[in-house]
Amino acid sequence: MNHDIKDIALADEGLARILWADRDMPVLASIRERFEREKPLDGVRIGACMHVTTETANLMRALSASGAKVTLCASNPLSTQDDTAASLVRDFGIDVFAVAGEDADTYNRHIEAVIACDPQLVMDDGADLDTALHTKFTDKLAHVVGGTEETTTGVVRLMSMAAEGTLAYPVFNINDANTKHCFDNHYGTGQSTLDGIVRATNRLLCGRTIVISGYGYCGSGLALRAKGMGMRVIVCEVDPLKALEAHMEGYEVMPAAEAARFADVGLSYVGVSRDGARGTHDEFRGLPGSFDRAIEGMRNAKAAGIKVGLRMTVNKRNWREIGDVFDIMEAEGVKRACFYHLVYTGRGSALMDEDLDHAETRAAVRLIMDRTRDWFDRGGSPEILTVDNHADGPFVYLELLRENPARAEEVLQLLQWNRGNSTGAGIGCVSWDGEVYADQFWRHFPLGNVRERTFSEIWGDTSRATEQSELMFRLKDKRPFVKGRCQQCRWLDICNGNFRVRSEAATGDLWGPDPACYLTDEEIGVA
Repeated sequence: MNHDIKDIALADEGLARILWADRDMPVLASIRERFEREKPLDGVRIGACMHVTTETANLMRALSASGAKVTLCASNPLSTQDDTAASLVRDFGIDVFAVAGEDADTYNRHIEAVIACDPQLVMDDGADLDTALHTKFTDKLAHVVGGTEETTTGVVRLMSMAAEGTLAYPVFNINDANTKHCFDNHYGTGQSTLDGIVRATNRLLCGRTIVISGYGYCGSGLALRAKGMGMRVIVCEVDPLKALEAHMEGYEVMPAAEAARFADVGLSYVGVSRDGARGTHDEFRGLPGSFDRAIEGMRNAKAAGIKVGLRMTVNKRNWREIGDVFDIMEAEGVKRACFYHLVYTGRGSALMDEDLDHAETRAAVRLIMDRTRDWFDRGGSPEILTVDNHADGPFVYLELLRENPARAEEVLQLLQWNRGNSTGAGIGCVSWDGEVYADQFWRHFPLGNVRERTFSEIWGDTSRATEQSELMFRLKDKRPFVKGRCQQCRWLDICNGNFRVRSEAATGDLWGPDPACYLTDEEIGVA
């Protein structure tokens, strides 16, 4: 039996948790019992890339009971339960390749281990397994009969492949099943939203007033849970039928301007993702009409008095449509937008091929600058941000230096105050489970857990006595450790070495030059 797990000794605890979860999964248990009798998948090879949790474990048990040979890897290292993985191996004879917190190399190696079993059926959560089959292991495609996909992200990737005619087998879109919309979006999101508010604020909800903008699957589920917590629920809804539904369910319904006066809990800002013009956005989302739905949601948020901004992750397939995003902003009266550069780390490493080359990046940033300046020249006051590439700062300065030297000096002073990338120093990330990371892109490298040590102890440990403290020491001042062009760059104090994880993903060297830096040797002073 093949496997790569943390510790088989964890199996006892894992088995107890799997059986406990099984009690709340009676339908799957019934299917498993039928499968044990009928063996409908006898001899079929199934390759799965999914969250390795107790719920998935019971699904794998059912598939194994059907006679199938199941091989499982983790779709997200952050959700992997090491004890569950151990029990699946020891108690149920399932090949598992999953370790909590595994790095990108291990993650990819585990996917390859699943592919090595020559799967006939593929079960995916994010389409990484499907993508690997279609790019690196095309010789295995002939064995695959079909598959399933569970996430919006994965469906988008697969729909794009289908549109290009490269998808080699049919895939069931589990993500858009009505049962998911109802049970996951309605009941699940309703509970998780309130859970997030409680975790973030530590507030008692009972007796407070919550204003919910929109009464769709998520809004209605949130209203249900909030009412159950003893909250006063006010619903704002521009669709008269949905507003009537909310009223008939017993909630107060009123215009946003009126409701805002009563709210103890609400939202102050909503970022709406736009992937480009209508056709591009719908293609990315894998759902015709998603562009119009996003516009509708944006308008609903504005009607509720919530500040709205647009978000766009720029890549090869959409950067020429940046102007369309500006057009949407002006047409809808939205004055804030964030344009994100790709940071390929972890699962995002698969996106490296989608990133702009240096010439395209320069053209994209110039387009953003030109449209912003034109808007200001016409009397507007937009808030336009570029995010996740600190080479943007020197580039903007150098562009202004030719056009407006006085303004360029003001910008230079602001850049000097900001000091560029502050990963591990000025910013960090604390996950829901207490794990501390240098920032949100460092999920492959946990620094410690606040349940075991205080945040200040973890964040301030620069003793260099452990791998974690060595990293924190270096991140507090990256300048002595960066290599190549970064070390020689005249803008190092302003950029601060840009994103180390991007260098690690592209080159394997955490301290090498950031491959996304598009400044020329002449511009950085090494020519």
